[in-house]
Amino acid sequence: DIMKQVAKGDKIAFRALAREIGPSLFAVAYRLVGQDKMMAEDAMQETLIKLWTGAPRYIPRGTFIAYAMTVLHHCCIDLYRRRG
Repeated sequence: DIMKQVAKGDKIAFRALAREIGPSLFAVAYRLVGQDKMMAEDAMQETLIKLWTGAPRYIPRGTFIAYAMTVLHHCCIDLYRRRG
């Protein structure tokens, strides 16, 4: 499982994960933030950072992509709160 590798600090595994899910994260973020490209990129980057830093605590309870999208959703909400 790629997240087990990421949890161990494997940067190559994380890059592969980011390449795999990055486009989907961006597409969903773009819709969630009202088609603001810069804000969608920020949300995607924040999500990837949270996935990296939270990898050791990740417990698979469903699909990984569902987990990643939940993190993305929360990042979008946080961006809206910060930017007003």
